[in-house]
Amino acid sequence: MAASIVPTLALLASSAAALSAPTSSAAALSAPPASATIASINPCPRRQLLTYVAHTGGGKVSGGEVLAKREDSEWLTVGRIAAADDTFEALSAAAARQERLIAEHATRLYTELRRKPGDGSPPIELGLRIDDDVVAVPAPMRRDFVDAATMTAGGFRGFPKKAGGSDMYAQYDLGEDVYGLPYDRAAVRAELARLVEGDAVVVFGWSSCFFCVDAEQKLRDADVPFRAVHVDLWRRSPDVWHDADADDSGSGAARAAKNVRKATNPLQAELALLTGRCSVPVVFVKGELLAAGDDDAHGKVDDALASGDIAIALAGNAPWTAPPGWAPPPATRTCRVCREKYSDATNGDRSCCYHPGSLRGESARKGDWDDAAQGRPTASGDGGELVWTYSCCGQADGAPGCTYDRCRSYDDP
Repeated sequence: MAASIVPTLALLASSAAALSAPTSSAAALSAPPASATIASINPCPRRQLLTYVAHTGGGKVSGGEVLAKREDSEWLTVGRIAAADDTFEALSAAAARQERLIAEHATRLYTELRRKPGDGSPPIELGLRIDDDVVAVPAPMRRDFVDAATMTAGGFRGFPKKAGGSDMYAQYDLGEDVYGLPYDRAAVRAELARLVEGDAVVVFGWSSCFFCVDAEQKLRDADVPFRAVHVDLWRRSPDVWHDADADDSGSGAARAAKNVRKATNPLQAELALLTGRCSVPVVFVKGELLAAGDDDAHGKVDDALASGDIAIALAGNAPWTAPPGWAPPPATRTCRVCREKYSDATNGDRSCCYHPGSLRGESARKGDWDDAAQGRPTASGDGGELVWTYSCCGQADGAPGCTYDRCRSYDDP
């Protein structure tokens, strides 16, 4: 059980001051840190806007203005970044981790920063505005996969390319009050604790997310009662934090507002800081978080149901009686060749069936092309349509594989 469900209510009950004590930017911004930060290979714009909201809307930090340039060009404003505090060390580390996201947004805003691939141009430099000066941010040592919890330590809000446009940043700028910002961190965390404690199983997610819908359906199929909290429908109101009646009419304005709510709602912003990840669904079982390694929460619901972990948690300390014939499910992997699921116990020399060749298309006879183009009946009667076959064995598309081997996962060399 310990491997699947981890304690979380202690985090929800912790004081908001632990994450929300801002410092004076005038006194804190000083010399750059001695060591550079590893940058994330591909940070997600929506997730980083969510963590920006968490730090500025809930933590009440000011953040800092981030700029970009190439070589001797002028510094150009790209957006704002935020971290747990307003020190230069925290903000520069946040900028370095999000370096690719910020640089890509800079090229969208300014054509002069764009370069053709392989032209030998130096990379885009980032800087932070301090009073009337701009201090360069140390370049990251390398780009690497950075864990989700580390990425929640900083956030980025880009300036929109066009005021009043339809992109995420332009919609965000239409009015923070529309999305319940800024918000009372202590009150939101208290509401999260109330929601988590109110039902044995609580699923936080988006109403239109496949993974969330899939996880909810798996719980229904297993006859596990749960409460679904769709944070994309949440909106600010006097007494209700989660309002499923928020506008979901399908209009363009409703879709745009709903898209921004996914990246700005306080419930998910605080969940991101408390759980260390911005993805959904987030599943709680009796007040404890269902661990979702690799952001695959809906898959972990499958595992926890199949292994009996959820049943054990719901039963409390009472012994769990396995149904007749039940056995712990073997760990499964996905074969990178045939894409089928397999386990070490069942993997053999003929487990993977595939075609080593590629599909090729050709007509039944070459003259069919000219006949079909002129509207004449073709000799083969196929209308000049391509017939797809495998180059390795000549079998038609969809035929079973002609070669057998052991399954190999994506982790295997």
